[in-house]
Amino acid sequence: MAEKQIINCVNFVGDNCACGFYRMNFPAMTLKTLLGGAYRFKFLESETPVLDARYFASIGPIRCVRIQRWFTKGHAEIVRNFLKPLCDRMGIWLVYEIDDVLLYDEIPKYNLAKEHFNPELLGNSVQEIFDACDLITVTTQELKDIYVEKLRQPENKVIVIPNYLPRWWIGETFDLDRQLAQWGEQRSRPHIAFACSTNHFDVNNANEGVDDFTALIPWIKRNLQKYQFIFVGGVPQQLHEEAQKGQVIVQPASDIFNYPREMRYRKIDLLIAPLIDNRFNRCKSNIKWLEMAALGIPMIGQNICTYNKYTDQVFNNTDDIDGWIDRLFCRSDSRDFLANMLVKNRGLVDGISKNDGYWLEKNITPFYNLYTLQQKTISIEL
Repeated sequence: MAEKQIINCVNFVGDNCACGFYRMNFPAMTLKTLLGGAYRFKFLESETPVLDARYFASIGPIRCVRIQRWFTKGHAEIVRNFLKPLCDRMGIWLVYEIDDVLLYDEIPKYNLAKEHFNPELLGNSVQEIFDACDLITVTTQELKDIYVEKLRQPENKVIVIPNYLPRWWIGETFDLDRQLAQWGEQRSRPHIAFACSTNHFDVNNANEGVDDFTALIPWIKRNLQKYQFIFVGGVPQQLHEEAQKGQVIVQPASDIFNYPREMRYRKIDLLIAPLIDNRFNRCKSNIKWLEMAALGIPMIGQNICTYNKYTDQVFNNTDDIDGWIDRLFCRSDSRDFLANMLVKNRGLVDGISKNDGYWLEKNITPFYNLYTLQQKTISIEL
């Protein structure tokens, strides 16, 4: 058997939360375990950039250096003074990965992270990093469009690679019988969950209290006895009193590796994902819906392109939510309706009815192609 060619790759990960895993770590893990193909992948993966050119030279030819979610002045300095010259000199592709909007004017006022991207702190660093990189990978067409427009990036420089789920991580948690048994136990008072960070809440009243949850707060308060509400990760400030009294349950978020198991143990009957219809939210991916579809937990999302491009299980207002709850829990055929919904959703992830679904293992080709790019033409300026 012919020896496989080694492909050396470098990933500098900007965060160790879900974004870093979905966009950097999970694809690298999948590529390293591929049995077929002509290549064997070796990754240097670090949250701290290695700033020694001798190290890069010592590990052999490198096809791609990929940096994720860099945006500070310090990051821009590293790109400008080290990575860009190094990659040009060695014929390495410098690729930027981002799955969110980093532009101050496009981040909602209610988002706690907004001030991290204030131009007074960052200067022109985001623009400088984008301009220096050879390619940019994003999660959605909407995110590509905003960077092409606002940062004047060439269309062919920004590549959309959707989020995909590793089947080995979340794919074997689907249990229809268990979910239906839980439905029978809890349908008289369904457990309705919201899973989100505090960035969805106007904690500092920067937007006069208007955020992704504002429209749902009166509905939640009216239905405290009717439903068991669960907030995973954070709770709106308008419900702090209810949380202190135990009228709503607040649970900590899960770490990435325990997330599938712990979501099952929360005994959620319905997850609701509210989002204000703004450009920032339209740039988000459908990852929450994919996770719930894989787990076998019903979910309804806000009726914006983040979700309605992929599913009809969406809502515009609380009347729509009431309609979904009635359909899922209150009718004589609700059990069958729920079962059909969960099987249909899982089928979309599995790729039974369309394309290759959403398992990373079946959709690794874009990442494979990215990391196996032929050596970049050496700059004539060097």
